[in-house]
Amino acid sequence: MINPTTINPLTLPSVPLSKRSQLPTTPSIYFVIDTQGVVQYIGHSINPRQRWVSHHHFYELSNIGGVKIAWLEVSPQWTTDKCFSQEILNKVKTLYFALWVETRIATTEQMAEFYEVPKDTVKSTVKNNKEELESDGLDVLTGQQLKDVGSIVDLRSKSPSLTIWTPRTALRLGMLLRDSEVAKAVRTSLLDVAEKSNPIRPQLPAPKEIAEAIANSLKFLSLQ
Repeated sequence: MINPTTINPLTLPSVPLSKRSQLPTTPSIYFVIDTQGVVQYIGHSINPRQRWVSHHHFYELSNIGGVKIAWLEVSPQWTTDKCFSQEILNKVKTLYFALWVETRIATTEQMAEFYEVPKDTVKSTVKNNKEELESDGLDVLTGQQLKDVGSIVDLRSKSPSLTIWTPRTALRLGMLLRDSEVAKAVRTSLLDVAEKSNPIRPQLPAPKEIAEAIANSLKFLSLQ
């Protein structure tokens, strides 16, 4: 079993994006890494070399410059047990999502890609939870701001606006999505962190303690 916490993409074998024809032909998890050592994309394939012949992110990534693809070969079980491979991939994605630095931003397309849901699902989630997401930092670029960004990177989309996601809004999306296995893995990871910070008791405390805790919470939340 692969332990995601032991995987360091920077120490794995890699090739420049331009030499993707040298990728292995065996089942692997692959990591797309930029010049600053930041993991931009994670995926898996039974044949990475063939996968990257016409990968849908190639054009976008080739404009960044200095991008490389690292890989970790996995057992043939990946080709026969989809549940197993997806479980591990979810854990790997969650780990590197947690390491996403605060200055990073992402587009709606990237969020849909990460959580493995249709773009329309992300859009409808935003529509139904707009106020909550905006309070977390969700923003929309238009006009000159959008032109400035488009002059630096090829946005591919000709839309007059661009929704941008921060790490906090991306985490919030993970808590709101219902039918995403990656989102479930993110939520589990958050619960694990909370439990380590404040271990959950195996049994409920006495009624008096519960009442006092509720009263204190109400005071803290300024609801009294």
